[in-house]
Amino acid sequence: MEIKQSELRTLFAYDPATGELIRRISCPPAVKGQKVGTLNRAGYLVCAIRRKQYRVSRLIWMMHFGDIPKGKQIDHIDRNRLNNRIENLRLVTPSQNSQNRTYRANKTGVVGVSWYSPERRWNAQIGINGRLIYLGRFKTFVEAVDARKAAEQKYYYGTVLPETLSSGG
Repeated sequence: MEIKQSELRTLFAYDPATGELIRRISCPPAVKGQKVGTLNRAGYLVCAIRRKQYRVSRLIWMMHFGDIPKGKQIDHIDRNRLNNRIENLRLVTPSQNSQNRTYRANKTGVVGVSWYSPERRWNAQIGINGRLIYLGRFKTFVEAVDARKAAEQKYYYGTVLPETLSSGG
């Protein structure tokens, strides 16, 4: 049985300043007023309710907007898995969620920007709908990052996507 929005609001209070859930009631070993969540191996805060584990980010979304539609996920816009403020969360498809993933091979720390040593230039690219779009090679890192950011804005990357506005409730 999936947890309901009304039950979440009974169990927890949401602090908009910190993005934390606070317990409204004591349920040993948890204490009223205590922050909710334990860090899991993937780096997300999790919480058990009726012996089922939930990500705190999902609970916060459900408290605000209700159920999460099938095939949708909650994404942290700034990629910080501990930043659960509602304005940092967005409803996305799995494909959209993978757009802001940085791979270990990327040493720049910027998604879609990499060093291309044969030409001694910075490469910029973006993936849209399963297609890789080449944005160019640039003399400076800043130019490559700017090109990537412009493409993100053009394709609504890392923001609330238009189709998610109506499905949020």
